[in-house]
Amino acid sequence: MPEHSITDILITFAALVLIMVLLLFSNAVPITALISIGALLYFGIRVPYYTLSELLMNGQTLGKRMSGLRVISVDGRTLSPHAVTVRNLLKELAVFVPGSMLLASASLAALGALILLVWIGVLAAVPLSNRNRQRLGDI
Repeated sequence: MPEHSITDILITFAALVLIMVLLLFSNAVPITALISIGALLYFGIRVPYYTLSELLMNGQTLGKRMSGLRVISVDGRTLSPHAVTVRNLLKELAVFVPGSMLLASASLAALGALILLVWIGVLAAVPLSNRNRQRLGDI
């Protein structure tokens, strides 16, 4: 996993942990609902973080900026707001949803685990099968 990805994941995860700790100590939510709320919150933190960062910081998140990288279109221009939004929503579908499902795979039935493996296989094959090595959200 590239260094910039790890940095961005750590930033968003730290934000999640902070909010979860505040929720836990505030007794605002039942402890039994905390995991579900955390999963939704993590989505609600990641999407705006990546999208707004790339829109406001010329195609960079903090991790990309630290690594000297930025997201650009195939023709070298800055991405449109629409392209940045679609790219980051598809990243959720292609990376974080299967990753979350993989963490919960022990509780999946055999058919669910098979579907998850096929899904991950297809998503992993997409960059290998196109000339620019782009993931689904970048095509």
